Amino acid sequence: MKPLFLLVLLAFLCVGCDIFSSRNPESPELPRANYTPATSPEILLQNLSNSFKDKVLENYMSCFSEKKFQFYPSAGSVSKFTFLLNWTLQDERQYFNNLVNQVTQNSQIVLSFQNEQKSLYGDSVSYSATYSLSVPFVDDQKPKYYQGNVHFLFIKDQSNQWVISNWQDIKDDKYPSWSELKGRLN
Repeated sequence: MKPLFLLVLLAFLCVGCDIFSSRNPESPELPRANYTPATSPEILLQNLSNSFKDKVLENYMSCFSEKKFQFYPSAGSVSKFTFLLNWTLQDERQYFNNLVNQVTQNSQIVLSFQNEQKSLYGDSVSYSATYSLSVPFVDDQKPKYYQGNVHFLFIKDQSNQWVISNWQDIKDDKYPSWSELKGRLN
């Protein structure tokens, strides 16, 4: 009698706990917003611009090669921020977080490229352009506009997506460079 009672009690508890029913799926922690797998260099550049506009760190970091990344800062910025010579992906992550935390919440950071030139070299693409970056800082003392020239080397990662492997920043004489922005925010 006792084993039958225990079996009925166990069956009742299992049914009562709803242990075998499926649950509702959880929402992802970070929305990908305007992110598209970078199957072309053009999509990679759009993802880079959208990551600033949407202020999504994971989208930004997805634009870079995890295994092979080099940043070459603009010449003038190195005298002010010597640490830029040893810039890493972790520095890139910290800079972007700091940037997002210092702009007005409902505004957009606008990155655009002009005068683009691309050269395909089999499994890599050399890309040069003039960039402009508008940053709506909360602090009015910080420059809000950055401009210069950029030279990127794009490669395909292990997922066959285009990523930035090398980044060279070249200062424009009239405006602060992207390197100076990174230096100020790291």
